Amino acid sequence: MRSHQANSTEFLRISVMLSFGERRLLPFLEELKILYPDIILDVSLSDE
Repeated sequence: MRSHQANSTEFLRISVMLSFGERRLLPFLEELKILYPDIILDVSLSDE
């Protein structure tokens, strides 16, 4: 049985198109970071 820590760190990796990320994703991620300050975000914005 695995025990969970009260303050565990979670990782979220996201890769999206630049235009979508700037307009839709980044505002959402700012709010997410406020709600979940221990989360580590790895965001990649690219048009490739």
